[in-house]
Amino acid sequence: MHDLTIKIFGTTYILNRERNQMDKKVSRVELEYGLRSLRRKRMFLWVMIGIYLPMIWIVIDISGSDKITGIYFGFWLVFVTIAANVTAFARCPSCKNLFHMNGVFPMYFRNCLHCGLHISGEENKNKFE
Repeated sequence: MHDLTIKIFGTTYILNRERNQMDKKVSRVELEYGLRSLRRKRMFLWVMIGIYLPMIWIVIDISGSDKITGIYFGFWLVFVTIAANVTAFARCPSCKNLFHMNGVFPMYFRNCLHCGLHISGEENKNKFE
C-alpha cells in the first residue's frame, strides 16, 4: 500500500497509513516529545479561546468603534481557526493516528480516540487499558 503525503504550511501529513502501528513499540523519549508537542498545541488553542472576551472588551473600550472591533475579531477568528486545525490534526505519538479525531469532527478530549493514551503520558490514566 502506498502512502499519500500532503505538505500544508510546512507540516507533512501522511494519508493511507497502515493501521497496524499499535504493534510497533515507541520509545519513552519519542512518546514524551510527541506528548509535549500535543500539550503545547492544545495550550495555544485554549489561550486563543480565552483571549477573546478580554481582547474585545479592551478594543471596544479603547477605540469605541465597531469597525475596528470587527477587524480585531476577524484576526482572532483566523488565529483560532488555525489553532483548532493544527490541534485537531495532531498525531498521537503512540499509535500515529489523529489524537483528537475519530471521524469528521474533532473532539478535544484528553485521551487519544484510537489507543486511549492520556495527554499526560501516565499509564494509570490511559482510557482503554
